[in-house]
Amino acid sequence: MSRIEKERKFLFELNSAVHYVNDSDAFFSAVIKSLRSLVEIKVPPHFAILDKAKTNLTITLDTSFPDVDQSFIEHIDREMRKFNPMPLTDGFKKVMERDEPTMYSIEELKTMFVNEDAHNLLESTGVQSSMFLPLKLNSTYLGFFGIFSPEKDPFGPAYFDVFRAVGNHISVAVQNNLYLKELIMLRDNAVQEKNYLEDEIKTDRYPTGFVGKSKKLIELKEKIEQVARLDTTVLIVGETGTGKELVARSLHNHSGISKPMVKINCASLPAQLIESELFGHEKGSFTGAFKRSIGKFEMANNGIIFLDEIGEMPLELQPKLLRVLQEKEVVRIGGTEPIKLNVKIIAATNRDLLQLVKEGKYRSDLYYRLSVFPITLDPLKERKEEIPDLADHFLNQYSKKLGKANLKFSRHTMPRLLDYSWPGNVRELQHVIEKEVILAKGTTIDITLNENRNIIHHLSNTSEYNTQPMKTLVEFEKEIILRALDCAKGKIRGINGAAQLLDVHPNTLDSKIKKLGIEKRYC
Repeated sequence: MSRIEKERKFLFELNSAVHYVNDSDAFFSAVIKSLRSLVEIKVPPHFAILDKAKTNLTITLDTSFPDVDQSFIEHIDREMRKFNPMPLTDGFKKVMERDEPTMYSIEELKTMFVNEDAHNLLESTGVQSSMFLPLKLNSTYLGFFGIFSPEKDPFGPAYFDVFRAVGNHISVAVQNNLYLKELIMLRDNAVQEKNYLEDEIKTDRYPTGFVGKSKKLIELKEKIEQVARLDTTVLIVGETGTGKELVARSLHNHSGISKPMVKINCASLPAQLIESELFGHEKGSFTGAFKRSIGKFEMANNGIIFLDEIGEMPLELQPKLLRVLQEKEVVRIGGTEPIKLNVKIIAATNRDLLQLVKEGKYRSDLYYRLSVFPITLDPLKERKEEIPDLADHFLNQYSKKLGKANLKFSRHTMPRLLDYSWPGNVRELQHVIEKEVILAKGTTIDITLNENRNIIHHLSNTSEYNTQPMKTLVEFEKEIILRALDCAKGKIRGINGAAQLLDVHPNTLDSKIKKLGIEKRYC
């Protein structure tokens, strides 16, 4: 086959690689395979590609190179990961500024590879020289193609003639592959955002407005209007059920941002998954990462992200969240390039973050970054003037939803609602009324509340339960029974007895008391 025919074959294979090979590693391997039809290549070559910021080079080694001991290639690939990506040194800049392929000695290579791990790899593999082909289009630098050699002068005139002839074609192919990779990423991001928003639409049952005319509610609305259109970070603090997510949605509605708010509950995911959910990951970055995935921060770019239960953020991930707040950028797990963001952050918690800071369980710098504009929501028991409006609102809402028209409260109900302490706050009030509407057989709803009806709810919301080490199921069960017995003054059966408070049969509770060895004085 003549040289002209070989070059035509090379260009055909190069064009095929651009159009049909999406994965970067596979693309580079296809290019190198095509090059081998033009010139003899004995050592696995590599591509060094510039990042978008033009500050770092990422080296990709052809690990599928034939006729070379695979364990040797794997060793090189493994060692390269220690210093990959590399900073764009002056030496590498000079490589790319040349208009033709150039050979470099081992001494010159060491001035380019400034990392000690890179020096060690060059020495351990016996590299004596290298040929670099700069990759650029017009005035845009892409990186370079390189071949290392254990010989001091291995590259004859044929090498340089071939690479002069095809250098521009390889640059075009690399640029097109980078464009294709970018398009695929944008497509995948769009699909991921679409799926997320569709799920949000299916599950979104939250109201978007406030109910009532109390002074505290008016002050809350004023705060929301003051900060909603600013990019200031907002921290919403309040007990469970006080309406923190409702405030976050109101902030979004008043922000002027049309893009839907992205939310994540930091307490609903295992610690090892939160990082991937927030920051995303690259393909192969951990077991099970079969494809690249963007995180919630990227998904919320040019919009708002709502970090619920921010007090549950693991301590080891807090520095990464702090970086997002300070630098306005994220790096995916397994990635190297920082991704710039324009995101407004709203966080919420039912924990005392300042107390967690004092206990060493929360970073003080993160706390102060989050609490630039705090909004505190009082428990319902401290704003009882809102209860009548809320109760009427929920009654109308569930009456319409369940097709039970003309329902009303009995004259005794509202005083009882006002007298109750509402440990579960607005959410508890909502659920109580929803249940009563479901059970209603006539047109009047008569609600009776017992301060001890939510003893388990009380237990799950005490600071002791939230801060102490996890108890065993037996210990937890015994504690619940003991507290129920205390509330019932040792009484097991009958009205307001421990069995009624715990909603179990008296005989079952009696059996549990004996099994757990609870002292007779309680009974």
